[in-house]
Amino acid sequence: MVPGSIYLTNIAVPSGFTYKYIIVKDGTTPTVKAIETTANMTNTTTYTSGTYKVYGFMVGSAVSLSAYIDQPLTNLTTAIGNGTVCGLMTNNFRPVTITGCVPTTKFVTSTSSSPSINGSLSNILAGACLGDTIKFSLPANSTITFTSQMTIASDLVIDGTGMANLTLSGNNAVRLFEVNAGVTFGVKNIKLINGSSSTNGGAIWNKGTLILNGATLDGNKQGAANKALTNDGNISILGNTMIMM
Repeated sequence: MVPGSIYLTNIAVPSGFTYKYIIVKDGTTPTVKAIETTANMTNTTTYTSGTYKVYGFMVGSAVSLSAYIDQPLTNLTTAIGNGTVCGLMTNNFRPVTITGCVPTTKFVTSTSSSPSINGSLSNILAGACLGDTIKFSLPANSTITFTSQMTIASDLVIDGTGMANLTLSGNNAVRLFEVNAGVTFGVKNIKLINGSSSTNGGAIWNKGTLILNGATLDGNKQGAANKALTNDGNISILGNTMIMM
């Protein structure tokens, strides 16, 4: 690019150039998170909670920009200013605020075990926020039969209060829950039955903090032996909890 030349973005991008977006996370040191042809910020791994600025950027199509990702924005603006990067960045920007996951009460409305079914327990667990309470809106005497173990990766409570005879079953084939280290998991007023695993308990393998409140664990096996759970973390047993060994 010839110094002093300006190409307006309301006309066709000239040959040899590409129009991109610079996505910058604000902070003490504004940091470039991405330089892309679309300003898609749905990747929650890349775009965590915080404030961002999205700039327009016309740049030579052959210019490599990978060295500027996850680096201070000043590295890129300096390179543009001294000609190391042949490009033109807008002065204005679009502000974006990502608030992150807000804990709420979510309701299970399907007895399906498939994570692809909206309203199933596995579907709701897959999208759970830290601190969620998961309740149930199902007919009386409902049973959810697991086809695979469900891993608890963030703090939450599953609460069957108000449901008559709500049952979660491993169908004598799978363990029901594995609780990750550092996670607090509450089970309230639910029956956990017929879980099965070759190791570490048939119903729950707890590596975090487990709170059983009015829960019933029955018919769970580790191998051929009756064993409901393995506790490698902390456990609290409250209310009328019953653990059948």
